[in-house]
Amino acid sequence: MSISLSQEYYTDLPSNTGISQMIILSSSISTLDQNDEVGIFDMNGLLSDQECTDEFGEILVGSGVWLNEQLNITSIGSLDLCDFNDGYQLPGFLSGNPIVVRVWDSSENIEYETTVTFSEGSSNFEETSFAVISDIFIDSPLSNSDLGISNFILSSIYPNPFNGLVTIEINIMSPS
Repeated sequence: MSISLSQEYYTDLPSNTGISQMIILSSSISTLDQNDEVGIFDMNGLLSDQECTDEFGEILVGSGVWLNEQLNITSIGSLDLCDFNDGYQLPGFLSGNPIVVRVWDSSENIEYETTVTFSEGSSNFEETSFAVISDIFIDSPLSNSDLGISNFILSSIYPNPFNGLVTIEINIMSPS
């Protein structure tokens, strides 16, 4: 038997920096369904890539697919060598920042915020360390407004009736 598995949602990870933290999801977690995706985030991680601009914000630093068994996710830490001549930065988590877990429900195509229970390690990122999550509680779904989209309008589809080429207009308004 062969199983083909691929992530579809949490895929925009930074390049490996050599700094990491293992996040282990215990096999006893019952709130996840098989093939749900788990994303590990730093809400104030380093976003700067190469340039020494000290840009910080939300960044996905690790991800995996739940298969109803222990899941080991390597979270990518940031690297800041700007104090050296020709120094540079690489994006990732910052030590001391809280670990944030989100779940992409593959059957509903919805991303959820979560509350997690750590049974070992820290609930904050720490270089060359690990943390064990023993339980995940699914909270509210993230809405379009959480993604910076305050409203959208789906206009008419034309031509109607359809032919080989169909145009769908979507107007997305976001806060400025």
